[in-house]
Amino acid sequence: MTAAWGHAVPDLSHLTAIAQAAAGLPDGERLARIRAERWIGYSRAREVLATLEDLLTYPVRQRMPNVLLIGPTNNGKSMLIEKFRRAHLIEPAPQAAAERSPW
Repeated sequence: MTAAWGHAVPDLSHLTAIAQAAAGLPDGERLARIRAERWIGYSRAREVLATLEDLLTYPVRQRMPNVLLIGPTNNGKSMLIEKFRRAHLIEPAPQAAAERSPW
């Protein structure tokens, strides 16, 4: 098949409907989607998030439990922490004496 401007229209039938729609976006929008951060919730990442959730709700004590997150470069450590941080944003409390923050 050939489009009105004379270029062949690629067969996108192997893509999902969402991917087909994204493929038809203007170049700038398509590139922005490609460059956007993505969360891939693989099982180990979900386990780490659950551990962080547990630590956040832990009762206060003299020696609080903690966790050290280590792994190879480009393995998703920063993205995992960012996902957790975004899930626990702090709302300003202008009249409160202090804000509760996990950071």
